[in-house]
Amino acid sequence: MKFLILLNNDSDGVGQTAINLSNNLKKLSHETQVRLLHTKNGNQNIKIIKRSFFLRIIAFLFNLLKIKKISSYKKNFLELFWFGNTTIKLKSIKKDIEKSDVIIIFTFYKLISKKIFEEIMKYKKVILLRPLDIELATGGCHFNGECQNFTVNCDRCPKLNFLNIFNITKKNLIAKKKIVNKYQPKVLVQNSYVKKIFNKSSIFKEAEMHIARLDVRKERKNHYTKDSAREILGLDRNERIILFGAFDLAAHHKGGHLLLEALKLFENKYIHKKKKRKNFSWFKNFDNGKKK
Repeated sequence: MKFLILLNNDSDGVGQTAINLSNNLKKLSHETQVRLLHTKNGNQNIKIIKRSFFLRIIAFLFNLLKIKKISSYKKNFLELFWFGNTTIKLKSIKKDIEKSDVIIIFTFYKLISKKIFEEIMKYKKVILLRPLDIELATGGCHFNGECQNFTVNCDRCPKLNFLNIFNITKKNLIAKKKIVNKYQPKVLVQNSYVKKIFNKSSIFKEAEMHIARLDVRKERKNHYTKDSAREILGLDRNERIILFGAFDLAAHHKGGHLLLEALKLFENKYIHKKKKRKNFSWFKNFDNGKKK
C-alpha cells in the first residue's frame, strides 16, 4: 500500500512518532512518503511542502497580535492559536494525495486549513487523523488550560480580547464539526487520556475513535532497571527520585517553562545542601530550554 504522512515538522515529539511509523511501514514493504513544513532528517522520502509567500506574509501579520495574559506571560496570536489557517496551497500536495491509498494527518497546526481539510476528505482514500495537541478538537487553540468551551461551541474564547467580536473560534469549530460529521474520518489517539478529551469535544462526539500507538516497535533494545538507571545517574539506591517530563522545554504551551522552574528550585533548595555529591552538574545541560 501507499501511505502519505502529513505533519508540521520531524524534530518534535509527534514528528519522531511519524518518522518511526514511516520507517516501520517501509520495513513491511509499504511505500511511504512524508510531507512536512520543516525537516532536520534529510531522508529522501521526507520532502518539504512548498509554501505560499503571500500566505506567509499574512501569517506574519497575524503573529503580531497579542493574546490575553496566560500564566504570567503574553504570547503571540499564532503561538497558541491557528484557527485552521495555513501557509500552503492544496496543489502543493495534490499529486501526493492522488497517488496514496492511506493518508495519515498528524498535525493541523500551520499545515491544514478548513478548506484543505475538506478537499482531502473528498478523495476516496482511507483518512486517519492522529492528533497530538487538542487543537483539532477545539475552535483553534492547542492549549486550552481549564477552558471547557470546546465541549460546546468555543464561543467567547477566554484567551482572546477584541478578536472575540469576529467569533472566529466558534466559526472554526462549527466548520470542523460539519466536515467530520460529513466524511466520518477515523481518529487514532495515543492513549485513553487523550481519547477522553476528544470524546468531550462537540466535534468528535459521533466520530469513530481508537487507541493506537502508531510508532511502538515490537522490540526494545535498551531496557533500564531501577539499579542500572541509578548507576547511570550516579544516584544512591535509597535516594528518592522525582521524575519530570515535558514535550518541549522551550515551549510555554507544552509546559517546558514549568519544568525548568521546578529544576531550578530543586537545584537551589536541595542540591546545594549536598555539596559532597559530584554528579549534580547535569542541570546546566537544560539551560535555555535546550539539551546540550
